[in-house]
Amino acid sequence: GVGSDAMSLMVPPAEDELLCGSYAESESSARSAMIVARGGCTFEQKALAAQALGASAVVIHNTLASRYSLNETTGEPVWPQDRFDYDCNFGQATLTDSDMSALSLPYQSYDPTNDSRLSGDTDYNLCVKNDPSFASTCSSQRCLLTGRGNIACCAWDLHVWLYSDPSISHQVAIPAIFITMEEAARLLADLSNNAIHLQVGIHSRPRPSYNLSA
Repeated sequence: GVGSDAMSLMVPPAEDELLCGSYAESESSARSAMIVARGGCTFEQKALAAQALGASAVVIHNTLASRYSLNETTGEPVWPQDRFDYDCNFGQATLTDSDMSALSLPYQSYDPTNDSRLSGDTDYNLCVKNDPSFASTCSSQRCLLTGRGNIACCAWDLHVWLYSDPSISHQVAIPAIFITMEEAARLLADLSNNAIHLQVGIHSRPRPSYNLSA
């Protein structure tokens, strides 16, 4: 159990699924944590918006879609970066032209449909469909398009540091955590199951002290 720190889990407003809008401060008597996809704006913007909507905490989860962006000057997609976002040494597949046409490209916002076609250990994952060994070689079981033809490679799915946004002057007082795509898939599946009353708790690991002069 999560004890007295338990919070109900909530999602952002339907009209702002990436939680990048500005909101007037509101208060809520119920403790809740808002879960939101990475992308569209900074981590701190999401935390500030969740706080304004009355959330007690914000949970930001990784996505494949967040690794793509659009160059506003040229209109061309900015593809994920080799070794930073993906590593072809852990799995690579060449998608067919038909597979590529099944995706909505370029990614311009969080698209769970696109993400699902590049995730999982079955041939619904287009990378597994084109290379069955992908499911066993890529630990994340997710792939990213590289921008090099139809090649897709094994995506990293790691915890990242939630960097601050120096352009924000308002204070964020609620805790924020980052979870992986794998962790989010389990959490969101439970959230969508009406038979489950889902509550979460956020706890900080003990931090060892170091004597840097030693």
